[in-house]
Amino acid sequence: VPKYVNYGNGYNFPFGIAYISAMLKREGYEVHCLNLNNLEMNPVDAVTRAVHEKNPDICGTGAISPLIDAVKVITDAARAAKPSIINVVGGGLISGALEKAVRLLDIDYGVIGEGENTIVELADVLGRGGDPKTVNGICFLNKDGNFIKTRARDPIRDLDSLPWPDYEGIGVGMMIDFQNIADETTFNMMDDPRSMPMIASRSCPYACTFCFHPIGRVYRERSLDNFFEELDFLVGRYNINHLYICDELFTAKKDRLKEFCRRIKKYNLYWFCQLHVSLIDEECIDWMVDAGCTHAGYGLESASDKVLLSMQKKITREKIEFALKTTYDRKIGIQGNFIFGDSAETLETASETLDWWSENREYRISLSYLQVYPGSPIYAQAVKDGIIGEKDGELVQGPINVTNIRGKAYEYFEAKIGVFRETLVIPAKLILFEKQDEYNIHRGYPYRIEWECPRCGYNNIFSNAYVDRGFQSQNLRFSCRDCRGIFDIPNLAVPAIIHTESEEKYAKATELRNSGKTGEAIPIYQEIFRTDFPYMKRPDAFVMSCLDLGNIFSKVKNGEQEAAFFFGQALFYRAYNPAYHISYALALMREGSMSAAKLHSQTARRVARADNDQLFAAIDKIDALITASGGDAKPGRYFIG
Repeated sequence: VPKYVNYGNGYNFPFGIAYISAMLKREGYEVHCLNLNNLEMNPVDAVTRAVHEKNPDICGTGAISPLIDAVKVITDAARAAKPSIINVVGGGLISGALEKAVRLLDIDYGVIGEGENTIVELADVLGRGGDPKTVNGICFLNKDGNFIKTRARDPIRDLDSLPWPDYEGIGVGMMIDFQNIADETTFNMMDDPRSMPMIASRSCPYACTFCFHPIGRVYRERSLDNFFEELDFLVGRYNINHLYICDELFTAKKDRLKEFCRRIKKYNLYWFCQLHVSLIDEECIDWMVDAGCTHAGYGLESASDKVLLSMQKKITREKIEFALKTTYDRKIGIQGNFIFGDSAETLETASETLDWWSENREYRISLSYLQVYPGSPIYAQAVKDGIIGEKDGELVQGPINVTNIRGKAYEYFEAKIGVFRETLVIPAKLILFEKQDEYNIHRGYPYRIEWECPRCGYNNIFSNAYVDRGFQSQNLRFSCRDCRGIFDIPNLAVPAIIHTESEEKYAKATELRNSGKTGEAIPIYQEIFRTDFPYMKRPDAFVMSCLDLGNIFSKVKNGEQEAAFFFGQALFYRAYNPAYHISYALALMREGSMSAAKLHSQTARRVARADNDQLFAAIDKIDALITASGGDAKPGRYFIG
């Protein structure tokens, strides 16, 4: 299993590899599992040791395309430890990229789509010296270096025929032991979360343009009898108190949801699933609440019907509104994203989505960018349009601009989405943030955190909370145990980052600027800005450099957008500083983004100390200017082209 996280942290269970291992074991093959996430050892050393100790014929691994580097660490180490080893890789990495992935990874065979039957046939053929071209669903390079792709394998229709995942081999018990109350909002309901992931179906019946389904396009469901038989085993073996259903779409049938809720209720488990908004009505949500569901995920993506149509989402804003209101009113926590950057996205459609988002903040929908993954329809179109070049030596993926927003306009657009996502917090009332005694060598000290829910007034107490994850560097997002509303807490456990070199450079730049040599100071500020710092952490020198650059460009003719960019970057890493929200709001007003400015004046009011009269007076003045300018009108202004 590729290394996803540092040892001691929770992670997503690798179902694909676990099913492959279980299938091979059922067919009588000797299988040794190596989960690099459960080891403190360096991945190269761990793979090398395992190959030397076990002397395997085949090294099998797999992942989605963003983890190609982690997969390559495994295949390279295995090859170095035993040159004759047969490297086999599967998952979305292979199914989406095919020849490119095979060549980049220098592997012997790639498994396309579902691998359970394929790997058994491939192992049999290799074991008896047969022709691998007779195995459906694989790809490889022949002895002449030509890429070979065999016939596609039919999807596995009867999911009940598969063995359960090899939980023991992968070490799911250790994964569960690593889980912590602060790791994600679905864990907030329990002091000691023991969450078990399960799969009840495969693929999805929809065909969204940005999605890629590594296990095929045919949607299939396990029987509930088979699912609950596995659940009985897991409850008894691992003493779980939470069920995380990992399906792309839990069910497309209302009757199946009703029956599932009836059967899951007796287990007294909290649980999470992902649903399509078109399925939801009051009755469905009532069943789920009664059966212990605390959070539900929805694929939303946009509040613009134009963009939803382009994405082939088969939903409308009206359906989104109904599903979210119904879910929220019945006290189920919501997980959902708006992803900006579809090919139909414009500054107007993005503003349309942000207008809706700003008026419905209680649902806590996250903001993100469209990820263009190999194998997805939008990736294929981007290649066809020449946006993505098929270069040797790299696998292009991630947030690629497939919109018609170009140049600096797109850079500013992307930067603003990031600032909105990270800084437009809705803070709860913090009562206590106290370090506890029991030190963990991998995660540091835990904390006792008490906070009052702004929605229902419930006093939440989270004990033994580890708040050391990179994405938690300034903000903690927690779900209320009573109403399931989701709110923000400043992470008071993170120490200030000290970077002596940047501090010295900043002092030099400040001296130059104060002596009237602003032109000489700017490159030094920009050098600090471009410095590679730890993920989501920036020293004061970085923040102050951004503020100084913002002030400099605000005095330059036509420098309003550049000024707003740098004020936004300062705020990005100091979301709880109300003065930075005010500075950014003023910069947004100067460039004409009045609706965006209003969002930040509102947030400044939320995070400011109640006794800071001077600050509130400044916020009142900004609000008055926004109102006078017509900034409350719709459609709102968030971006400048």
